[in-house]
This record gives sequence, structure tokens and C-alpha cells, in this order.
Amino acid sequence: GSGGLFMATGRGLYHWFGLPFAGGGAEPLLELPTSDPGAIIATAVGPRAKNPIAIVVNRGMEAPDQSLQVSLDLGKSWTVRNPYPHPFFVDDLLYVDDLMFVKLVHWDPAQGGKQLGAILMSRDNGESYVDMTAPDMVTPLTHQMATGWPREGLAASPTHLYVLSRTMGARSIALSSLRGAAG
Repeated sequence: GSGGLFMATGRGLYHWFGLPFAGGGAEPLLELPTSDPGAIIATAVGPRAKNPIAIVVNRGMEAPDQSLQVSLDLGKSWTVRNPYPHPFFVDDLLYVDDLMFVKLVHWDPAQGGKQLGAILMSRDNGESYVDMTAPDMVTPLTHQMATGWPREGLAASPTHLYVLSRTMGARSIALSSLRGAAG
């Protein structure tokens, strides 16, 4: 079924069914091989039928080498759904109903390799993305994981998406304003 608890570690993603201490068990959805130097650094599970799953695997910090992958069959198969052909580093992933959000930093060669922050939205599990970054967010979103700030990421309520950043605090975006914004 599509219920249960999803648990992510740096080396894998697991689906717990039943109660873990009352005869339930974990089904591995994705386990990185021990030979893989990468780690899973972000996950999101959609709240719809079949629970679409999005993960980001990181294989380098000096020159970020990440892949954003999505599974639509509870982890049996994975498809790479990278938002850019150039390097990027994801801070967070979040599903809100049928919308997937990605908070990231990227280095666009078309802009001289400048470091740019972005908030992307996808209605189709990462096949296409809409950049919803306000102009005044591009620079503040590049400051990641600073000391004294608990987390840079995304959160949601039933009505709003929240972008959390050390340099700009929490910014809210009405979900109703995004429903017709995907292209």
C-alpha cells in the first residue's frame, strides 16, 4: 500500500509498514552501494496515491555533483530529474499536494558561474520546473547552513509555502497564488 512511515538516512531510503516493534518491517526503497561515495542529502515524499518520492544524492562538495531523482513506484525505479545541466546544491525538497518544491543554489555558466539561489516548483514530479524566485531572494538564498541558524529549507501550512533563510528569515508564499503558475 501507499501508507506507512518513510525514513531517510545518508545511505538509503526505507518504507516502514506496520509497527516497527510489533512485527512490522522496513522495505528498502533505495540503498546506495557501499562503493558509492555519495550520500542522500534531501528527501521528500508526496502525499498522493503511490507516494511519489524525490531524493538528492550528493557526490562532491568542492564542485557539487548532485542528482535529483524521483520514483513514482515506491522506489522500484528511479529517474534523474535534474533542474539544471550545470552544478547545483540542494538545501531542501518538499511536496505540498501535487506540487514539488526545491530550494537550491546553482552556478550558471551563462551568468559567469555566479552563485545564485533559487526556489523551483514542479507540477510533474520534476519533469519541468518553474523558477519562482523573487529577485530579492537570489542572493540571500546562497547563504547556506550558517552557524546560529537551525536550518535553511522549506516548510508548509495548508495555505502557505515558507522559505527559511538565515539572511532573510522566513518568507511566506500563498499556495493559492502558485496553483496556476506552472507552465
